[in-house]
Amino acid sequence: MDIKEIIYELNPHWEKGFFYNYERKRKEFLVLRKELNSPLITALYGPRRTGKSVLIKQLIDYLIKEGIKRERILYFSFDLHKKDILTIVKSYREMFSHNFRRGRFFIFLDEVQKLHNWSEELKHLYDVYDRNVKIFVTGSSSLKIKKGSENLAGRIRKFMLNVMSFDEYLEFKGIEVKTEEEFNKYLYRQLPYLILNDEDPSTYIKEIVEKYIYEDIAFEGIRNPSLMEDIFRIIVRSPGQIIKISDLSDDLEVSRNTLSYYFSVLEENLLIRKLYNFSKNARKIEVRSKKYYPFYPNLCVYSSPLYPELSLIYETYVANVSNASYFYNKGGNEIDFIVGESLEVGIESKAKNVIKDKDIKTLIKNPLNLKKRVVVHKENSKILSKRKDIVFVPIKNFNMRLL
Repeated sequence: MDIKEIIYELNPHWEKGFFYNYERKRKEFLVLRKELNSPLITALYGPRRTGKSVLIKQLIDYLIKEGIKRERILYFSFDLHKKDILTIVKSYREMFSHNFRRGRFFIFLDEVQKLHNWSEELKHLYDVYDRNVKIFVTGSSSLKIKKGSENLAGRIRKFMLNVMSFDEYLEFKGIEVKTEEEFNKYLYRQLPYLILNDEDPSTYIKEIVEKYIYEDIAFEGIRNPSLMEDIFRIIVRSPGQIIKISDLSDDLEVSRNTLSYYFSVLEENLLIRKLYNFSKNARKIEVRSKKYYPFYPNLCVYSSPLYPELSLIYETYVANVSNASYFYNKGGNEIDFIVGESLEVGIESKAKNVIKDKDIKTLIKNPLNLKKRVVVHKENSKILSKRKDIVFVPIKNFNMRLL
């Protein structure tokens, strides 16, 4: 198909009276709407199916309703077609005889990380037209967006779109009261489609993961996608396990380098999360074994029918909400998560019916001199600890404002 035909098909909003009409808006819409007035490139990244493409189309609807001419807005998805950006833009300009130096234009590029040299091409486009062209890009690979951003230093601003929060879930469902029962349902329906549609979550998650592993992953140089799937299953069946690459390479009969690369690809593409064992010695952090979680709890249904214990799904939730990168484990003393800008907050996730001081003994000892210590627990957990220096929070109320 000719490039201009592809562009035309991807931009139905050029037709008079057309709107995408996605009514339900995530809270990030208001933040991104303000970005429309920023001269910087805006990058929106996050896990697959969290609503990045929908947000873009909601912004397009907004621009049209604000009086921007339809043909001054370009959308292109690299998930569907692999074309270089400058060729796309050149063809778009020819279609309408646009002069980018006159007036304001908006370019939305979806799943841009699938184009290897995207940042170089955007840098050229930005430097030539500067404030006349507002550029939005989305991506599902945190590392590729990060690396591209380094090349675009001073020209780009990044935003993370995570899975739906519990508050968003309740709003979308029209539920006013937070209950543990509803929270447990939410853990298996964290993506917009699953909230709005009564579909089996395991089927939907399987489609997302397998499309990536067996289709999208080709450009990553992965020669054994079934091994990639095996690694992912190991992690989702037992979230939070400490994994030694050397031991696992022996078990799977795969080289350490290959296994490390496969882990890194899963991590970069926001399917798993790696946590380092915290130490004040930077060298020790690198050589110690790492802990791995699915990137968000809903991914645990990929292990169907062998779901992990609820306590481990709770841990995965806390890791996701807190965006944890560290845990602490030394000499039998362990803290689930070390978080915060200065790594000054310790978090323990507990799904026990009764929580005593002995269950949080390392938090109480506080070997890292943490400024804040938090225990996240089930709604009806009986708290027998009398510690006033530790915050106890029901998991359904846990959010970043507590940290």
